Amino acid sequence: MKTWAMIASSLLVAVLLWTATTVYTDAQNTNKPRWEYFTLTTSVRESDFRTRLNAQGDEGWELVTFINVGEFQTYIFKRPLN
Repeated sequence: MKTWAMIASSLLVAVLLWTATTVYTDAQNTNKPRWEYFTLTTSVRESDFRTRLNAQGDEGWELVTFINVGEFQTYIFKRPLN
C-alpha cells in the first residue's frame, strides 16, 4: 500500500512540475502574434465600398469575417500589433 502511495504521489508531483513548466514556457513565448482589431459598418448600397476595402488593406488590415444585419454589413478586420 505504501508503494502505491509513493508511486501516486511521485506521479502527481511530476505532472504538477510539468504543467507549471509548460505554463511558464508559454507565458515566456514572445513569438506568438498579437492582433489589433477594427470594425467597419456600412450600408449594402454604398457604391464605393470596394475602394474602402482596398484602403483598409493598404493600411495592413486583413478581413476576418463579416456579418449581415438587415441592410447593414459589419466587417471585422485584424492586423499584427506592432
